[in-house]
Amino acid sequence: MAREADRICKEYFDQNDRFSDLVNFTLYNGKEVTKPSDFISLDPVISEVFSSETSYEVIIDNLKELSLKEDDRNIYAMIGLESQGYHDKAMVLRAMKAKSLLYTYQFRKGEKPLKPVIIIVLNLTGNKWKNPVTLKEMFEKEYLDKFGPLIDDVSYVLLDIKEDSSIPKGLLKTDLELLLNCLRYSNNKSKLEDYVKNAKGFCSLDNLTFKLMDVLLDLGEKIKFNEGGKIEMWPAVKQMKEESFNSGYDKGINIGKLEQSEHLVNIHLINVEQAAMSLNLTVEEYLTAVENLKK
Repeated sequence: MAREADRICKEYFDQNDRFSDLVNFTLYNGKEVTKPSDFISLDPVISEVFSSETSYEVIIDNLKELSLKEDDRNIYAMIGLESQGYHDKAMVLRAMKAKSLLYTYQFRKGEKPLKPVIIIVLNLTGNKWKNPVTLKEMFEKEYLDKFGPLIDDVSYVLLDIKEDSSIPKGLLKTDLELLLNCLRYSNNKSKLEDYVKNAKGFCSLDNLTFKLMDVLLDLGEKIKFNEGGKIEMWPAVKQMKEESFNSGYDKGINIGKLEQSEHLVNIHLINVEQAAMSLNLTVEEYLTAVENLKK
């Protein structure tokens, strides 16, 4: 994954509400087992020195401690997230190393009992994941037949969103639903366009979410479709154009709609000309209105 996409992914899932949504969807089929308040962020880079000359670092995109109430006590787990923008045949080995180092880290801190370590891999490649998910998948059949019960298996939990994946509307509590659905249709331009135009969440899209979608899917380009020489507008702009503007400035601009249009311009979702058109203004009138808004 490009460095910029990696940085934005980490920032996106660093927020506990989205991380909790992802964990519930991936580990519990969408059932609300965890809440954002159940997570504490941990340093994703942990060094372990095994000798005077050898040390290893585990680098995980996001690492959090989960605390769940079970009867009259809390139980804990360490959950790591790897957001993968490329296919890595050694992903299971990376997960094995990460788990080993995190268990060693706990042991050396004197933690009793050890907390389970769960690694989630989110496939952001836009294609079906084609790499081993378990260590045993890396062995040939004759070795598994001979030594299978003696081989310790290691695995990670894969979230592989494909076009036929099921994401029931309203199951997710955050804009992660928008992101995952866009990933579903990343290779189907017409379905992606239709989803972006009709999903209500795009009318008030978070800036960080748009940046992530844009860097992963080039969404800022894919949604600008030419039709009869005209550029299709985002749902938020269509909504502004359809509603009456009965307060604000001389031309009856609703201040809230003006602020929203400015936000869309600032995150490069639309250009100034489209924003002005959506408010039935000339570009000059729109820029003047924005300047007045800042006073």
